[in-house]
Amino acid sequence: MCPGRRRGCYTGEAGRAHMTRHYYVSRLLAAGVDLVRVAEAAGDKEATILAHYGHLIPDAGDRVRAAIDAGVADCAPDVRTGEAVRR
Repeated sequence: MCPGRRRGCYTGEAGRAHMTRHYYVSRLLAAGVDLVRVAEAAGDKEATILAHYGHLIPDAGDRVRAAIDAGVADCAPDVRTGEAVRR
């Protein structure tokens, strides 16, 4: 056990493998590689990758907002006339 940690630490070969995996996944996500592809490459589930590394996905919130805005803009009524606007 490592001091101050509740779980066991990785040491030796296992530690190097864990650090390499962490670096690999972190770099892929930071580069904008799709979550599904990263999970496949890491041999893990998307939910697990997202839970551990989700904070590394660049501007994910901005992309979600842009997708919703684009979808709403396609069918939102004109606020002045109330008529549907098709673009």
